[in-house]
Amino acid sequence: IVPALAATSSDIKSEINALTAERSDIEDKIASIDEQLTALGDQMEQTIEKKAILDQKNALAQQELDVIAEQIEIIDNYMANRLADLDAARVREAEQEEAWLGRLRAMEENSDLSYIQVLFDATNFSDLLTRIDAVSEITEYDEQLFDSYIEARQTVEELEAEAEEMALTNEANKAELEQRRVQLEADIASANALIAELESSVEGYNLLRQEQEKADAELAALIAEKQSEYQQALAKEAAAAAAAAGGSGGSGGSNANFN
Repeated sequence: IVPALAATSSDIKSEINALTAERSDIEDKIASIDEQLTALGDQMEQTIEKKAILDQKNALAQQELDVIAEQIEIIDNYMANRLADLDAARVREAEQEEAWLGRLRAMEENSDLSYIQVLFDATNFSDLLTRIDAVSEITEYDEQLFDSYIEARQTVEELEAEAEEMALTNEANKAELEQRRVQLEADIASANALIAELESSVEGYNLLRQEQEKADAELAALIAEKQSEYQQALAKEAAAAAAAAGGSGGSGGSNANFN
């Protein structure tokens, strides 16, 4: 078996240089990781500040949503009352319509008896005055009956228009409420997701830095070991050179004496 040759100081020096270059590369990576961590820290701080602002906005928005919800409830209660009024108005309208139509049917059935004929049938002046008052009352009654019907019809139309408007307002409020709630939840979820992502990135970079620091420490130990080997090799080489120089000098002296 041929014994392995001991590494020379030059060989060890080359190994030390290679290890030093590798360690320098690791230190550059650590510095780059530190820069990334600093940037992530700044981004994390900004995101947390943004999240705090969103939380404040959420609190204010929730108050607004509560107001909108209360407004919806008020409108619902108001509409319930107005719908009851609308039902009553429709009943009154139907009654007034029936009364007016009944009067029209009666007038149509008695169309052969005109108001003028009623007046001409008076037997004397006193009877004429009485008939004039009666005709006036009938005419006034017809007008009141018709006016009552028209008023009932207008009341129904107004209540129906109001109910429709209030219903549209409520639907718009509900849609706005839902839209704001969804948007707010999305904003908060986005901020939370970004914070979680940043925390994960920071954790990843910290783990990577720990790995690089471990590798750097191992290289530092190995370089120190090689430095020791290098010094030992230098010492051995110096001793060998000295021994060779001493042997060469002694051999020359012996030859001179022999001659």
